[in-house]
Amino acid sequence: MLWKPRSNLQHGTLVGAALLVCTLSALRLCSWPIFLGAAVLPVMLYGLYGSRTFPLGSLAGKTVVVTGASSGIGQAVALSAAASGAKTVVLVARSKDKLEATALAIREKYKAVQSIVLPADASIPDEARRVAKALSDKSIAVNLLVNCAGRCSL
Repeated sequence: MLWKPRSNLQHGTLVGAALLVCTLSALRLCSWPIFLGAAVLPVMLYGLYGSRTFPLGSLAGKTVVVTGASSGIGQAVALSAAASGAKTVVLVARSKDKLEATALAIREKYKAVQSIVLPADASIPDEARRVAKALSDKSIAVNLLVNCAGRCSL
């Protein structure tokens, strides 16, 4: 087997993703390659590495902005960026409380990493502009943007 789930939760997540692919494809709302890249691959990576971090390579001294950083894949990417040596991790999502919890986890585990919380709804253009302005006002040069925020409606 190419990939063996580490728990029933991961197996259920993969099965759920496959069912969603079938449903969306049947409704002609999503093509297989797009969905495989956007949903199934990250789930498989999570199962392979079995932790909340993915190998990102060295991000030493870099600034990483992660949208959707309050939970799920976005949170895992934010923690991975900190583990990979990023100097600053900017956390963007709608839930300020959850962002603060993620920032606290980064600060406790990776003392040298600065985490900045910017609550915003990335689906609203004015909010995205506000985040860009806040980064500019703080003279933060972004080296990497990882967009994990998303919303789907059928």
